[in-house]
Amino acid sequence: LWFNPARSGEGWDIQILSDGTAYVAWFTYTPTGEPLWLVGGGQIIGNEIIVAEFLVATQGTLFGPEFD
Repeated sequence: LWFNPARSGEGWDIQILSDGTAYVAWFTYTPTGEPLWLVGGGQIIGNEIIVAEFLVATQGTLFGPEFD
């Protein structure tokens, strides 16, 4: 997990998997301030590059009694 303290509420989750792929998630905000998670996965190239073969933008990140 990584985050920049200057940008509260935003950061990255990167998990390296045993099959040479990676899971990535970027938690951030839309331009209007709504929470946004971008989640994907893909191949690791060398030591520094992850090529996301898919990327999903989530919505409805609020939790509470209406959460399903």
